[in-house]
Amino acid sequence: MKKSILITGASSGMGLANTIFFSRNGYLVFATYRSQKDGDELKKLKNVHPVKMDVTNVFDIQNAFTEVSGILGKDGLFAIINNAGINYTAPFEFVDEKRARQVMDVNIMAPYKITQVFIPLLKKHNAKNDTKARVVNIASWAGYLGQPFIPFYNASKAALIGLSESMYYDLGLLDIHVVLASPGVTKTPLLEKTTDDGIQNLRGFQKKARFFISHI
Repeated sequence: MKKSILITGASSGMGLANTIFFSRNGYLVFATYRSQKDGDELKKLKNVHPVKMDVTNVFDIQNAFTEVSGILGKDGLFAIINNAGINYTAPFEFVDEKRARQVMDVNIMAPYKITQVFIPLLKKHNAKNDTKARVVNIASWAGYLGQPFIPFYNASKAALIGLSESMYYDLGLLDIHVVLASPGVTKTPLLEKTTDDGIQNLRGFQKKARFFISHI
């Protein structure tokens, strides 16, 4: 039986690299995406089944579960790679609460909710296989070492590290193995987006400062 993996944030960066790697090595990959353009590109890959999902939307997650369940039937799901992640760059003094909450939703709440919803499929896999199911959470060096201007990225990845350790014990009781991966600085689109976001925010702060000074 072909092993199956759900990979979130599969349209770029490490998510896409993992999708390509596992699909080329005979795994059936359920690759999540948001834009139709990304979904169309993923369709071109052999052994890849694109799944539309906003990882912060509970209805999308539940629909994805239904879609994946219908394809796998009684076989179950071998693994989940919680890869989707975003960053937000801003000095703490000027952090926008809405964007800060979005980082926490994507980076910490999504891995929790997705894993919880898909547990029944992981248990189905375990019932039929000696090699047990697993969950891989992608954290970051930033979860161990705080840096300026990315306070909520630091916070979200530190939270994911703590969540993963707790999941390791709890899900271990179900024979579901939880693995934490904490890569260092990696050249992906996220790194470029972080830099661009920081520059745009800095320019915005400068405009606000000039406006404030001109009205004193």
